[in-house]
Amino acid sequence: MNSFLNVQTTISGDVKLKLIPSITKKQQAEKNQVHVRALFSYSPSSDSLTPCPEAGLAFLKGEILRIVNSEDPNWWQAVKVCNYKELKF
Repeated sequence: MNSFLNVQTTISGDVKLKLIPSITKKQQAEKNQVHVRALFSYSPSSDSLTPCPEAGLAFLKGEILRIVNSEDPNWWQAVKVCNYKELKF
């Protein structure tokens, strides 16, 4: 801040400042991502409590899922990060 004040007192004319965020929205979103490993396999077509099985996400035990919405405490939305076949143990 002091160096800015020193420069400001030595220049004449208009000064325009451009403020740039230190972290982008994409970086912030990536920082706040939640990932989980499935502890069991799930098929929405065999779940009688799923109102729309076509919209459900099937996954296998061990797959990594990224949570995209957890507003409903009973039903989270997720996307697969990688398929089971891509995992290397």
